[in-house]
Amino acid sequence: MEKQETSVEQTTTTSTNRLPAASSSAKIKRGNEPDDSGLPVPDDFGPPVPPDGGWGWVVVIASFFCNLIVDGVCYTFGIFFSDLLDYFQSSKGQTALVGSMLPGMYLIAGPVVSALANKFGCRRVTICGSILASVSFILSTFSTNITVMTITYGVMGGIGFGAMYLPSIVMVGFYFDRKRAMATGIAVCGSGIGTFVFAPLGSMLLESYGWRGANIILAGIILNGIVCGAVFRPLEARPTGTIEESKIIKSIVEEKKRMRTTSTGSLDGTVITKDNKLIKEQIALVSAVVDTIPEEDELHHQEKEAEQEHEPTEESRGQTEESNVTPKASTIDVNSSSVWRSSVGSIARNRQIDRIRNSESQNKAFASSSSVHRSQKSVRSSENEVRIEKRKREVSSPFIRQDILYPGSVTSLREYKSSGNMASYVQSVTSIPVPGGDTIKDYGLCVKAARAFEQMFDFSLLRSVTFFVVCMSGVLAFLGLYTPFVYITEKALSFGGVTRSEASMIISILGICNTCGRLMTGWLADRTWTDCLLIHNGSVIIAGLLTCLVPMLNTYELICAYAALFGLFIAAFIALRSIVLVELLGIQKLTNAFGLTSLFQGIAVLIGSPLSGAIIEATGSFTGSFIVSGSMFVLGGLICLPARRLAKMEAKRNEAKLQKASSA
Repeated sequence: MEKQETSVEQTTTTSTNRLPAASSSAKIKRGNEPDDSGLPVPDDFGPPVPPDGGWGWVVVIASFFCNLIVDGVCYTFGIFFSDLLDYFQSSKGQTALVGSMLPGMYLIAGPVVSALANKFGCRRVTICGSILASVSFILSTFSTNITVMTITYGVMGGIGFGAMYLPSIVMVGFYFDRKRAMATGIAVCGSGIGTFVFAPLGSMLLESYGWRGANIILAGIILNGIVCGAVFRPLEARPTGTIEESKIIKSIVEEKKRMRTTSTGSLDGTVITKDNKLIKEQIALVSAVVDTIPEEDELHHQEKEAEQEHEPTEESRGQTEESNVTPKASTIDVNSSSVWRSSVGSIARNRQIDRIRNSESQNKAFASSSSVHRSQKSVRSSENEVRIEKRKREVSSPFIRQDILYPGSVTSLREYKSSGNMASYVQSVTSIPVPGGDTIKDYGLCVKAARAFEQMFDFSLLRSVTFFVVCMSGVLAFLGLYTPFVYITEKALSFGGVTRSEASMIISILGICNTCGRLMTGWLADRTWTDCLLIHNGSVIIAGLLTCLVPMLNTYELICAYAALFGLFIAAFIALRSIVLVELLGIQKLTNAFGLTSLFQGIAVLIGSPLSGAIIEATGSFTGSFIVSGSMFVLGGLICLPARRLAKMEAKRNEAKLQKASSA
């Protein structure tokens, strides 16, 4: 009997002790859950791989309209030049400064905009830029002098346009890799189409509403940038942890997840959930009690043992016979044996029930402690989710990719050819901080802005002779770039007999030819036999020579022919700037080189048009201004001719320095 009780007790104790073990075995630490020490273990995430289509084409259309609005307004300032000159009674140089501030500031603001896009995303920056530009155009209508007009229309409007322009280019690069050349070509065609559309539109608005009414209507058109910015949906980061990459481990994780969801514990008939709750407690209790009741054969054996223990000896039998016991004595023995057997079962059941109740109380205590553990785990899991979201935003920032400003197809880059596939290439050109540590802290605006400025403004690049030559070439070209846009209509009107609408048509011709030039250049840039540097330098030199010939053009038709050719050649110059930087400096330095060249080119734009206006006022003719502007173009193209040879010499010198340093 003692043996049986011990066996029952061991069985119950074993079942009770295995309950926590069954629960713990159902746990598995996954990438997105805290570990047992409470430290978050977020999965690592890699940069998103561009889809090369899908929603990307919607982004291309939105980028097209952003370019249409920004460059369409900037390039058609010459239509408003005469009206502003007459209204404010200012000099040509001061009035030209209003128009040059618009494109100049959006180039200078490029690094600031990149910092904001890195922090807040391209969508928000584009929407805010559209609102700022629209408000600035409305405020410009209240200008009482040329200085206020310069600040509201030029400075504020230029910053707003910069916030619209740069994100639109970046988002196309984010959504396309293999088809990036075609997508970028479609997007930047908005510049030429905008010039074609806004020139006659501006002329019509001036005749109907004056420059104030025209600016208010333009402000309403600029607000369409909000719609364009709204479709700039960021791509989601992709997980790169070993769990996702290993099929074997993934199958193990799925199996453990299934076991954790509905796992049968050690108590018979009890289902243990992932919350460690007993769903069938009453069933378990009844099952445990029933299990303790002996079987029929076991009861028969116990009955025989009891009869042997109570069987009377010879002496007791003699005493019994002498005491005249009735035949009912045997029945009483049988009944007493039955009563004893019943009491034995009752005692065993009572003891087993007590043990089960004790087990139940222990399970409740365990469930209570498990509930506390789950609450702590929930807090840690929430913190972990926040860290993961921060990590996702960090690896989805636009400027972590070194090729984000590259307008051509990345399949032609040597970095892509060496990588073998798109995912490896994206990983190789992406500067992702190592997960963990301070990379997933909630940095403030200043720190994240500093990151973008560090990428854009590494002035050590100025020590490179190759970069200095390319940068100065761009500065000289941009000194003369906006002079034809501002003064070519004035030149046509000086002939006599040319109406304002006919003069505005010159700008439209320039714009539509610029669109054709961008498409042709984009197609040529993707050909393996194309020398992009030669096309870049040749187009700048030819555009400069044509500009120098403008003083000799004395008819409206010749001016229109010049506008067509000028628009065609400057399209090649503008479209190939980033491609030339990558060819000479490498994809790793593109973002830095683009930021510095944009800064210096923006300053050149601020100087170019006012300088030409000052020359016109000093000489009394357009001859000097067009010759100086054309000469700047030619000089800019000439100094960039030896750039490839300089790059090779510089690369050899740097390689020699590295070998010398390694040997030392």
